[in-house]
Amino acid sequence: MNKTTNTLIGNPKVLKKVNRVRVMNCLNSGGSASRAQLARVTGLDGKTITNICNNLLADELIVPKETVSGLRGRPPEVLSINNDAAFAIGVDFAAQQVTGLIIDLGGNVKTRIRREYDLPGSKDFLLKEIEAVITELLNTIDSKTRRKIKAIGLCVPGFIDKSAGIVVQSVNIQGFNDVPIVEIIQKEFSFDVNLEESSRAMALAEMWFGDRTRNSFLCIDLGYGIGMGIIENGLLYQGANGRSGEIGHTIVQPEGRICRCGRRGCLETVASGRALAEMASEVGITQACPEKGTAKAVYESAKAGNTKAQGVLNKAGQYIGIAIANAINLLDPQAVVLNGGLINAGEMLIGPLKEAVAQHSISFSDLPCIIEESRIGLDASALGAAMLPLRVFFEFENIKL
Repeated sequence: MNKTTNTLIGNPKVLKKVNRVRVMNCLNSGGSASRAQLARVTGLDGKTITNICNNLLADELIVPKETVSGLRGRPPEVLSINNDAAFAIGVDFAAQQVTGLIIDLGGNVKTRIRREYDLPGSKDFLLKEIEAVITELLNTIDSKTRRKIKAIGLCVPGFIDKSAGIVVQSVNIQGFNDVPIVEIIQKEFSFDVNLEESSRAMALAEMWFGDRTRNSFLCIDLGYGIGMGIIENGLLYQGANGRSGEIGHTIVQPEGRICRCGRRGCLETVASGRALAEMASEVGITQACPEKGTAKAVYESAKAGNTKAQGVLNKAGQYIGIAIANAINLLDPQAVVLNGGLINAGEMLIGPLKEAVAQHSISFSDLPCIIEESRIGLDASALGAAMLPLRVFFEFENIKL
């Protein structure tokens, strides 16, 4: 336990809750275990472990899984998380997609829906799509499972006020300003709604479903916009006002293009999916979507040998790499995980990105910062959103156990 947790020891009721979470987290991260093994891992005495396990069994949060055979005497009972004890809906939406899924307490995806749009959607269009996706998800499960849904986790790119349940501003979605999204979804579906920013939700997914040996890393969301989630000491860093990670609005060209946030030269003006789409006509691409094409058209054209498109991707990768290098120098993470639709551009974007990181970051050969693509894929933000209601079973008020 860290120092924050130790200050809770004087409160028996709180300590009981903390120890309960420790056992759940131990089973979640390590798989099945006997009571003796749980005692060794957690450092709790046998009586405490017995009481906690009995309570968790009564609440049906854990179940006996199997017994260890081949031993003399009565084999010890092996316990595991009861995946069917709770479920959650996760919805990730941005300008050009809506992804929804249902996961169980073990983090297993039960059903998944993803809708993509060539042209960015407006506020009213996306709200209807979100409601349609949630309705479709609910129609795939039976009434028993529906009763076990704890809440809906919802993530959106941009600036949010979590306490008020409001999307303050999502610069890449037309008209998505001061939207009481939590109230809208709760009224429609009668579930509690947990709100988070998309890149931070993506980082949560990496923490829960990625490399769990790391406790300090950055997750870079390279999509229609560009965002960043920060995990520090196994916890999601929110910032003083809950608006951390806006790497896409760091300035890389002080006299550059005007960004939708109102300033000039943000990273998103030269390297985001939206920026690449706007550059499609500049590199001679006219066969894609009306007017300005798509980012996908740019990197498909680059793969086909269009040197102008290749140059655009190369330059975008360099700018992203410089921004990441600055983040590395400031935050000293163990790793940087790349995700989002733009990583489909492949080496033409990722290669220059890594070169720029190597050139501009302060690196140490004995403690290198690893740059790698996510193994989770494009469901990451929706997975992170779905974990928002389920984290309470494995965390205690944002305390690392």
